[in-house]
Amino acid sequence: NINACLTQMLEKYKYDDVINGLRVLAKRGQLEFTSSGKYHPFLPILPDLEMIRQINLNDATNKKIFGAVYQPKGFFPPEMGYSQRVGKIVSQMGYKWIILDEISYNGKTEAVVFDRLYRLKNEPLMIFFRNRRVSNLIMSAMTRSGESLWEAMKKDEGLNQYTVVAMDGETFGHHRPGLDNTLFNIYSDKHYEFKTLSQLLDLYKKTEEVSPVDCTWATSEIEINEGNNFYLYYNSKNKLHKLQKQLLDLAIKAVNPKNRDNLDRALSCNHMWWSNPDAWWSIEEIEIGANNLRNVIKNKEGDGLYYKIVETAFQLQRSGTVKKLHEEKESFKKIPFSGRAKPGEYDALIGILKKEEKRAVERGEYELAIRWRDSIYKLEKKLDVYDFVHIIDQMWAENRLGEYESLAQKYRESYRKLTPG
Repeated sequence: NINACLTQMLEKYKYDDVINGLRVLAKRGQLEFTSSGKYHPFLPILPDLEMIRQINLNDATNKKIFGAVYQPKGFFPPEMGYSQRVGKIVSQMGYKWIILDEISYNGKTEAVVFDRLYRLKNEPLMIFFRNRRVSNLIMSAMTRSGESLWEAMKKDEGLNQYTVVAMDGETFGHHRPGLDNTLFNIYSDKHYEFKTLSQLLDLYKKTEEVSPVDCTWATSEIEINEGNNFYLYYNSKNKLHKLQKQLLDLAIKAVNPKNRDNLDRALSCNHMWWSNPDAWWSIEEIEIGANNLRNVIKNKEGDGLYYKIVETAFQLQRSGTVKKLHEEKESFKKIPFSGRAKPGEYDALIGILKKEEKRAVERGEYELAIRWRDSIYKLEKKLDVYDFVHIIDQMWAENRLGEYESLAQKYRESYRKLTPG
């Protein structure tokens, strides 16, 4: 998936080697392009016509730059934002499949069985669900080689299952320096056989009809249970999100041929993602997004909403609300494990964590070693049982927990409901 606004930037700044490289890989059949929205909009909050326009703009631009090799059969919704309207429109526009996070299957993680294909109910559109656990293992750099990743996946060996992983491209080398080498190592590892998603349509015949739950790839079970399926991108209880949505709707209503291009660009969802006082927060990004929409409208009503958004953001910042909400959101972690453990369990777990830290260092998987080290520290200081549970979950996934598996299982369910994608 490459949104066309990025393709345009690559062309503008003369990154012809990247464009040509992608074109060659597509010709060889080593990758297939997906469609999406050109300016990375959050599709579930857009009217149908704007949604369709963003998709058409994306295909037109990518087709122009990549040429005949750009023939997307599948669709990648930005942030994997899904609603019933999105599914219906993507299907009606003729795409064969869409990729969604596994939590959209039924509102829970680890519920998808990857031995079959899935089809949207009453539509021909096929659905591929992202495996959240394996995706997280890669993008968190918990694995640094094809071999160690296989250790985490081999319990599914021989079950005729496929695994779909998805993450941001900048994970490899930018967010995680050196992880690009890991990607190449995985591609060359003998344990894996790689297929494009469209190729899977011919390999699996069993099909199940589904009605996916509204969500994103960052949605947690708790958020779905509370009715906040789009929490980071549009939460009706978030004052800023409500004001931003009003401004967005006003801009769409005010658009005319002269400012059409400005609106297309202003529909990016970036500023809404940065408008979460208890999570991702940036006054600068909030202002940029509001100003882009304001410049489409150019009237007193638009100006008024713009100033209200900026004022609300500064009030949240200056009042200490942002700091307080961050602290409250982290407070659930401060549940000491040492007081809960049965005799011998605490010492045994500290011991196994130290062994895993040493093993990770020997393999050169330093991010993993740091996680083990930090887990030991937090356990000893009685700071964070839920972070510890994540580490134990990692050990369980890699079949290295042995006699401690039952202990990990005790805490897995509560952690899974809390964690985002």
